[in-house]
Amino acid sequence: MRLINKLVIQAVKDNLEDVTAFIEARLEEAEISENTIKQLCTSAEEIFVSIAEYAYAPDVGMAEIEIETDGSTVRLTFSDKGRQFDPVKAGIHDVSCERRNGRNVIVLIKNV
Repeated sequence: MRLINKLVIQAVKDNLEDVTAFIEARLEEAEISENTIKQLCTSAEEIFVSIAEYAYAPDVGMAEIEIETDGSTVRLTFSDKGRQFDPVKAGIHDVSCERRNGRNVIVLIKNV
């Protein structure tokens, strides 16, 4: 069974609690372990705060969080239309690129 859930929300730090509540609820519904949920929420917090602080600043824009679950496999996808982020210029070298839905996607977090 494959579950896909999506949240579109303003990318501001004040919405972090809503983002983590959304992720926790969807993963609990999918019967993902509590430990995995905690790890994924920690990663999600880092990603969402980065979008909120850097993608649109000083303006505000939207972020999209998509959760896909299939058995014990979980995929969290964060999207925004803010400024591009170059992980190599930022000193992050452990990245890979994939093509999904006709878009190039930078994979920063592979496994939790």
